[in-house]
This record gives sequence, C-alpha cells and structure tokens, in this order.
Amino acid sequence: MPICKMLRSILLLSLLSAIPCYADFLFTESQGAPVKSEPSPWFTGPLLAPSAHTIPQGHVNLEPYFFYTVNTGIYTKHWHAKSIPNFYNSSLQFLTQVGITKFMDFQVIPEIVWNKVKNQSYLDIGDLPFVVGFQLALDVVGGWQPAVKLRLGANIPTGKYDHLKASKLGSDSTGSGSWLPTVGLVFSKLLQLGTGIHFLDARLFVNYQIGTPAYVKGLCTYGGGKGTHGKVLPGNTLTVDGAIECNLTKRWGIALDGVYVHNNKTRFSGKTTRPIGPPSGEQFSLAPAVQYNWSEDIGVIGGVWFTVAGRNAARFTSGVIAINIYI
Repeated sequence: MPICKMLRSILLLSLLSAIPCYADFLFTESQGAPVKSEPSPWFTGPLLAPSAHTIPQGHVNLEPYFFYTVNTGIYTKHWHAKSIPNFYNSSLQFLTQVGITKFMDFQVIPEIVWNKVKNQSYLDIGDLPFVVGFQLALDVVGGWQPAVKLRLGANIPTGKYDHLKASKLGSDSTGSGSWLPTVGLVFSKLLQLGTGIHFLDARLFVNYQIGTPAYVKGLCTYGGGKGTHGKVLPGNTLTVDGAIECNLTKRWGIALDGVYVHNNKTRFSGKTTRPIGPPSGEQFSLAPAVQYNWSEDIGVIGGVWFTVAGRNAARFTSGVIAINIYI
C-alpha cells in the first residue's frame, strides 16, 4: 500500500473511531448528584466516558480538552499491527455544556486541529459535534437504580474533507463531511466505599453513530484522487465505553476507560480511479488517568489513551489533559 494511502487510511479510521462525548461536570451534591450525606466526592469524571447526569438549569460546565495523538500504524484484517510513518495530530477542543431545563442540557465541542506527517503540516478547524441530553433516571445512594441519560447528537461538517492536496500526505484533512447523527445511553452508579470519604463511580456508555452521505470531489478524507466525483457513505459506528473512577483523597482520584469501537464498511457511488473508504473494522483501547480537584467546581484530569488491539483500524497513543470548570 502506498505511503500516502496508508496515511489517509489512518486519518479516516481515527476520525470514524473518535468519541465526541468526553467527561462531565464535577460530581457533587450542589450540582444535583444523588449524594445525600457528607462527605461527598469531588470528581471530574473519567477521561472519556460522559456523565449520566444533565447539567442543572442555569448552570454551565466548561471543559477545554487537549489531545496530542501519534498514529503509529494500522491493524490489518488479521489483527496484526503494521507500522507506518508517524502521523501526529494535536486537537484543542472547547467542550461547553449548558443546562436548559431540569431534565435537559446541550453540549457543543468546537475544535482546532493541527496535523503533521513527515515534513507536511496543516492547521484548521475540525468538525463541530453537538449533543442534546435528557435525564431518564437518577440513582440513589444505597439503592440499586443507576442514573440514566439519553444523548441525541449530530456532527456539523465544518472540517476540510475534500479537494485535498496529494503533496500534503493527508495532513490537510480535518473533517468527515458527514452529519453523523448519534443516539446513546449513559448509565452510572455512585458507590460509597465503607463509611469514609472514598467513593467509586462506575459508568457504561453505549453510542451508535449513523453515517450520512458526504459528497466529494478529488482527493478526500476517504481516499480517491484526481477525477474522483461522487457520494461517500461512512459506515455506521458502535462505541461501548465502560469506565470507573475512584477518589484516593478528597482532591486526588484515579480513573480508567475501556473502549470498544466497531465501524461498518464505508461505501462509495460515483466516479473514481482509486479506492474509497476502509472495510469494516474494530478497535480496543484503554485510557487510564489521574485527576486533581481544587474544589467541588474546578478540577483537572490527565492521562494516556492507547490502542491494545484492532482489525482494519488505527493504532495510536494519545496524551490527554482537560480542565473542568463548573459555573
């Protein structure tokens, strides 16, 4: 496989495997969490799994994220890792959540993207995902019922995805060109460990993303080249993220995400002289993290997100840090 085609495949697989949902507001009694007794935990949430609680009406949660990702290869159809020239991606995301009513909130994630491969680099805006959340159930400490949140979202295709330059080796691709509607459910349960200050928050996030047509010309995020003209239909994507976080002290905590992603085959109709889109694939990754909270309303979390196995998927390692500010 030519180097430029491999690099475009890496970028596409990374875009389609992304989880546009990240952590949450600090989990305290003042923000409507189900903790009824003191002491209550100060949590930022895990690195990736979203919260199962909506932001209370009249409040805002700001959480700028920084990802520094190195794509080092691909997993073949036989689950073997194959190295390619490193593809570097830096992403600054400005996650903003706003409480709309007692049971509904709204989230949007503007993004600035910088890509680099070999001696080529490119800086631009990325796509703009947004989510509307609905509180279906609240958990009660000491009871069995988990908190449940429904998430309905989509992706505004503001990033660059076609009319790419072959000389840029895929670095000038920052978007998907697709609206990618999503539906997801988040479950969480807060457990107090003994009678002390230690708590454990367990989460399960299941999200289904639907590919919508992206109309492309020339070289694009999905492949192709000169003379390509047609419609790309990205494969639907299932994401399952199981996560836990536990506080060691009032301010310090640890967290871990385990993520599974399955992508269906990307399809193309139209005219092209080169292949378009990857086959179906899947990917397993882990994201351990450490968090520190200055107060119940301000905290920081940092960790490493990395793949452990995959099939027709990207192999990557990503350093991630986020600051959580609840207003």
